[in-house]
Amino acid sequence: MQLLWNGERAGSFTPSRGVRQGGPLSPYLFVTCMERLAHLIQEHIARGNWRPINLCKGGPPIYHLFFADDIVLFVEADVNQAAEVRHCLDNFFMALSLKVNAAKTRVFFSKNVNHIRRMELCSMLGFQVTPDLGKYLGVPLYHKRVMKGSYKGIFDKVRNKLSGWKASVLSLAGRSTLVSSFFCHLGHSRIYHANCFFT
Repeated sequence: MQLLWNGERAGSFTPSRGVRQGGPLSPYLFVTCMERLAHLIQEHIARGNWRPINLCKGGPPIYHLFFADDIVLFVEADVNQAAEVRHCLDNFFMALSLKVNAAKTRVFFSKNVNHIRRMELCSMLGFQVTPDLGKYLGVPLYHKRVMKGSYKGIFDKVRNKLSGWKASVLSLAGRSTLVSSFFCHLGHSRIYHANCFFT
């Protein structure tokens, strides 16, 4: 490596410590690696091996979503498709030495996949099945219909915050405005987070 110092090249050197998490180059290197994973998936799709899913008839095909360091992969609940996912992730590991954390990775199936098929696919992938995608930034990731109870946890958190030090600063009208604006903001945000999604 060489550095520019006052417009002139300094002597070359070899880094010895590598890249640490939290280093200034880490985010850029991570984005570059994730871009390579996206290219790998697109190559499999171009060859017809990876079949993405459609959320509705005539809708665009969806095969992956990236958000920061969270990855969502979408494929059909098929043995061949599970093998493609495993093959793609193994190639990614061989190329960049970045391995998927199996302890944190979960597989979510749609309701039309039977129990035997679920266990078979999870065994092939080496990941655990989950019945619930959980929450991301306090928002439920998967629900049938938004109801009052869907955001009860968020409401409780806001109420607990207001009952603390903020309660002594804000008036009743101020608290009402804060809660209203908070829920209005949540109503327009929709973030998806998981690891594998099978239909």
